[in-house]
Amino acid sequence: MLHFIFYHQLKFTAMKYYITYPINEPSTATDYSIIKVREVDEANFLEDYGVRVIASGNSLMEALLNFEQVKSGQ
Repeated sequence: MLHFIFYHQLKFTAMKYYITYPINEPSTATDYSIIKVREVDEANFLEDYGVRVIASGNSLMEALLNFEQVKSGQ
C-alpha cells in the first residue's frame, strides 16, 4: 500500500498552459487569462474555449514565449 501511495505522489500529470482572452468577462486589448489544463481535459477545453486561445505551451514559460511571438507578429 505504501508503494502505491508513494508512486501516486510522484506520478507526473501532463499539463498544458493556454493563454486566452478572458472567459467570464468582457475583454480589452490587454486582458488575458492563463489556464492550466490537464492532458485528459484538453480536448473538452479546446472544444469549449478553442476560439479564445491565443497561445499555448507545455510549460508556463513556453506559453509566454509563444504569446510574445504572436503579439510581436501583429
